[in-house]
Amino acid sequence: KRPEMLTVFVWLAITGAFVALLFLPNSIPARKWIPLIPYVLFGGGLNVAAALKFLSLNPTLLAGLLAADLILFFAVGVLNAQAFRRLSQAAVLQSGLRFALLSSKFRQRMFADYVAQLRRELGFLREKSNFEIYFPIPVDIQSRENIDSAGDPVNIVTKLLCGSERGAWANVLIEGPGGRGKSALVRGVTEKLLDLFTSGTHPVLPIFGSGKANSLPDAVAKALGRNVVNNEFLSWHLELGHFLIIFDGISETGIDVETVRGFIKSSQGEDTRLLISARSEATFHDVFLNSEHWAIVVPQRLDDATLEEFVKTYHAADAMRGAPDQQLSAEMRLICRSPDGQYQPILVRLAMLAEEVGRPSIDGIYEWSVRQRLRATSGLAFDDEEYFNKAVALSLKTYWEDEQTAGLFEFVVRPPDRVVIDRLLLAGIV
Repeated sequence: KRPEMLTVFVWLAITGAFVALLFLPNSIPARKWIPLIPYVLFGGGLNVAAALKFLSLNPTLLAGLLAADLILFFAVGVLNAQAFRRLSQAAVLQSGLRFALLSSKFRQRMFADYVAQLRRELGFLREKSNFEIYFPIPVDIQSRENIDSAGDPVNIVTKLLCGSERGAWANVLIEGPGGRGKSALVRGVTEKLLDLFTSGTHPVLPIFGSGKANSLPDAVAKALGRNVVNNEFLSWHLELGHFLIIFDGISETGIDVETVRGFIKSSQGEDTRLLISARSEATFHDVFLNSEHWAIVVPQRLDDATLEEFVKTYHAADAMRGAPDQQLSAEMRLICRSPDGQYQPILVRLAMLAEEVGRPSIDGIYEWSVRQRLRATSGLAFDDEEYFNKAVALSLKTYWEDEQTAGLFEFVVRPPDRVVIDRLLLAGIV
């Protein structure tokens, strides 16, 4: 007597099955079509039933049930990010899902796993980089606008990247010789941007690119990995400025100057900001200078005043992690001092960590540091003196003798010694 109730029960059964299917493993090939099942079965069944006069359905009820279906799908997506990603594979739902992703609160939920993953990655990189902590090394800033470089560089760079109006923001290039603290600054800014994103203060997600990539969108996809909502949405996110792309040492990613130049000029680069660190090379420098919104930040070396604060900051942090009391002796301080009275940050940090330097000298500090890195990654002594000496020479050349170069140094590799080079790569020395 109430045939429409049969329709309701059929709809509930199909929708329940759909929700259950959402949580099946990703390996199931048909999962991308799962969101269509309720519409195909329910809508098709109703048409057949109506045609055969077995069922008289109120059109308002049909529209209401289909609307309830959509609401349920979105509710499942809000409650479970994995379910939302699976929903996004269905073309019929993509317009509605994109509308949901316009909400910064919704994006916070969808990318919460990536935020946690990136925080862990930053912590690992800091530990690997001699237990690095951020210290506000003074910087010089070039820009179209007059920008005061006084204050904490993390706050300055973050403000440049987060301007809410056109002309109030800039793509930022952090450039300078090796060992100046570019990576520490990039990681400090990244953490600040993560805090702003999760608090809702600035609705742009920082994407930390690493590894090889063919293009900037490719780097974004690889960085997000399984956290990508839908690969077809990436261009849309970039065009709306939902992401901020970060590269620490862009030359190591395989992305060349022309690729960056092309991205900045594209529709995706119009509202997507960039934060890039690179050695002092004219190539990337010129790309930023010729763009519409740009700022170039150059970390400086330490002077006597900032050296004292630098040593105190690291000494306190080392004590908190239970490290031995590591002070910078007067002898080491003199060794680290350059002829113009300034200090290279990386050299000072390594000198603080060097417990037993056989030769109290610049190359002695790097020799000790290279040995420690190799032991830390392989647990074994490095017995090939030829390659060891080359690794020490590379460090010395890059971070002291010729700091204005990109640190290029030739290793002639004999085929049987591939394992030796692999160990140097694993230790992050070459």
